[in-house]
Amino acid sequence: MGGFVLSVALETGAAPLSTAPAARWLIPDADGYESWADNELAFTRSRFRADRAEPADMAPTPGADLVCLFDARLDNLDILASQLASGPAREFGSREAFLSGYRRWGLACTEHLRGEFAFALWDRTQRLLLAAGDPFGLRPLRFCRGEGNVLVGSRARALAACLSQHPEWDRDVLTRYLDGDSSSFLTHTVYRGIQAVPPGHALIVSPDGTRIVRYFQPERFRAERYRRFEDYAERLYELLSAAVVRRCRAASPIAVGLSGGVDSSSVASLVRPSRPRRPLRTSCHWAASRQC
Repeated sequence: MGGFVLSVALETGAAPLSTAPAARWLIPDADGYESWADNELAFTRSRFRADRAEPADMAPTPGADLVCLFDARLDNLDILASQLASGPAREFGSREAFLSGYRRWGLACTEHLRGEFAFALWDRTQRLLLAAGDPFGLRPLRFCRGEGNVLVGSRARALAACLSQHPEWDRDVLTRYLDGDSSSFLTHTVYRGIQAVPPGHALIVSPDGTRIVRYFQPERFRAERYRRFEDYAERLYELLSAAVVRRCRAASPIAVGLSGGVDSSSVASLVRPSRPRRPLRTSCHWAASRQC
């Protein structure tokens, strides 16, 4: 996971905030960072590339009508390629697939993404900002509305570094967290004024205002029914194998966390066939508990 921060001036006469201070709070990488700014937007992004199937250069085109910061590992590139008639999946990366999807499906493009992702897209023509994270919050997204501008990015600390005044701690959120309730972090952060986009939701900022909408609808997925237990077991093996293979497209060595149970061991056993000549790292962890 890399990271990014994007600042957009929404009103005439307003200026985007400098995002350069965010670099130190993004994921460090040997390839460094990239920053760019004009009179309408500014961004800083890590050049970290976790997916070896992605192009080496995923930099957005600053002067284009669509400027997109995309931190992702999409697991359905092949399906998107066939739906968008963009050619073989190997010829383009996650960012290019997403931009093609946005041009075809508009705001509904997020519903077609499968995998881990966080993105922010600025549509200069529509003067619309669309940003979202994946349904499980594996790549989180934060945002902050200011006077005439909006700031969105991967980490709350990175956004706080871009503000002219350091935001105050949100003591209510921290108090609830220390009391064992972490649900506030679905919509808030430790900083007052910096909010979180909940997993499975999209942030939309336009001349009509700011709104957060839920795009992930699990109830839309069709349940599969079989007559025999063996059929369920075979289908589970097929789906689990495909899921593991898709998540092995990493530029760095694969690691599997073993808990000692059946689930993690099953995942580990499916990694080796997909990467027979690559090292597999494992780690074990456990939690001590005491019953009173």
